[in-house]
Amino acid sequence: MKKFTYSGSNSIISIKIGLFSLIFLITFIFVNQKSNAQSVTSSAQSFASYAIDKNGNLFTWGNDQYLQPISSSTILQDSTPVMVAMPTGVTKWITAAGGQNYSIALGNDGNIYSWGLNNYGQLGNGTNDNDSNLVLVNKPTGVTSWKAISAGAFFNLAIGNDGNVYAWGYNNFGQLGNGTTTNANTPGLVNLPSGVTATKISAAANSSMAAGSDGNLYVWGRNVNGQLGLGNTTDQHSPVTTTLPTGVTVQYLASGAFTNSILGSDGNIYGAGSNANGQIGDGTTTQRTTFKLANKPNNVTSWDTLVCGASFTLAVGNNDTLYAWGFGGTGEMGNGIINKNNTSAIAVNLPAGINPISIAAGHNHGLAMGNDFKVYAWGKNTEGELGLNDTSSAVTLPDTVTGVSGTGYLLLPVELTSFTASVSSNGVLLNWKTATENNNSGFEVQRSVDSKTYTTIDFVKGNGSSARINEYSYLDKNVSGNVYYRLNQVDYNGTSKYSQTIEVNAVQPIAYSLDQNYPNPFNPATVIKYSVPKSGFVSLKVYNILGQEAATLQAGFQKAGSYKVKFDASKLSSGVYLYRIESSGSTLTKKMILMK
Repeated sequence: MKKFTYSGSNSIISIKIGLFSLIFLITFIFVNQKSNAQSVTSSAQSFASYAIDKNGNLFTWGNDQYLQPISSSTILQDSTPVMVAMPTGVTKWITAAGGQNYSIALGNDGNIYSWGLNNYGQLGNGTNDNDSNLVLVNKPTGVTSWKAISAGAFFNLAIGNDGNVYAWGYNNFGQLGNGTTTNANTPGLVNLPSGVTATKISAAANSSMAAGSDGNLYVWGRNVNGQLGLGNTTDQHSPVTTTLPTGVTVQYLASGAFTNSILGSDGNIYGAGSNANGQIGDGTTTQRTTFKLANKPNNVTSWDTLVCGASFTLAVGNNDTLYAWGFGGTGEMGNGIINKNNTSAIAVNLPAGINPISIAAGHNHGLAMGNDFKVYAWGKNTEGELGLNDTSSAVTLPDTVTGVSGTGYLLLPVELTSFTASVSSNGVLLNWKTATENNNSGFEVQRSVDSKTYTTIDFVKGNGSSARINEYSYLDKNVSGNVYYRLNQVDYNGTSKYSQTIEVNAVQPIAYSLDQNYPNPFNPATVIKYSVPKSGFVSLKVYNILGQEAATLQAGFQKAGSYKVKFDASKLSSGVYLYRIESSGSTLTKKMILMK
């Protein structure tokens, strides 16, 4: 089998290529790494998935929070891939990682970008404000670019071009490695020994690992399950060395929720920490406070790579087969069977003839890009993290992610985020937005008078392939009565998809008007109708006979149209009142009588 050699700024790394190139994208990536193949990524704490195609475009799905409202009560999901926009200066994405309800991504400009939840400062931009748009992670003094990233539950690790490790976000267990338990909303230096730089990093839920340039493995953070491999369960607020088997150095690092694992230079996998579901792979469910050897299947003599989910492990053997062990209660083993505790390796049922060339593990789901350049996903799917255009509870066998071709490119449907209509004296104005577009030729605007038979009235050109938010509009003139509209989005290859239907009452206001309230006199409520022929600021207020304001019924922008508003005067005394509308420089006033 051929060898691939990469010469980085700190070390020279040789890995097998053949059917298994670019696996190290999951654990760490250097900025000048060639992006000539599609890759998949996720993190053990994440309910989202990420993929990068041959063009360097980044796609995300699941609980990714990209361009979605973020609140503690409402968590939105994308059950199919969404393209992440490239900021100015970025022409390719290198890798991405996710924590709980937030994401970070490394661009080929050497910057880290983030989005999502920011309650502990995990976005790294100096604030604690949530943001569903990309924000730039601050760079410490002396760092001009970033080389690697890793995401924990609510904190992040990164290697700067100075070789130092930096951390930011939640720090209750010392996972930032700066000797404190104080949260940080900008990257700060991890206290590695003087003169020691890092070649690899990995973040668990609340603990951290780094492979040092001195050949040692450094660990810090939470240790309640012995995941630091120190032979105890004491938290560490600064990096300390942990013991590995004699002569073994680190090739890859991987972290679960409360388990840390390594792939050693001897081709073996070792794990420490929680083992309640067999995620260490040593044939037991016994917690381990030192690194223990994972068993290998009979036809595997060494491992090529590994990744960790929250409580399960994925690894590729030197037979080019993908294996899983640990928790499989929601299909994580990918073998068609639900079994919570799996203490030995089980072959994942990828399609016949398909070998993995990139793998990733989310919280409870697995991902693999096959040598057919399709992305396969399995496991828990309640957040849409499998990208199958649904949110089924569990998928026990690998299925192909929606919109992924067999060419190394991600081909996605146009994502229509809004479609609205407003009526004016000029006609019906249709407005719609897209979040992403791929091969979008454009939109057929279709109209119906009975919501059954539609006629195409015009065609609006699309933007081809785009990760930007695109806005479209169309004015349908000389239309009246009840009408229905829909869009038929058409790809360049002729495939198409209909939008939802919207109903419009296209009766135009004849003139600017304020009707007499009804009933009048009234007690205690009445209805006021008015029409505005032009969109703009509309004020509708009630005054007593002395000219004192008694109520505000409308004060804000309104589209052209006819409106009615209910006025409840139960708190007012009997008498004569005036109601006045002001809009576009015009004023109309009428009297009404409240009689109790």
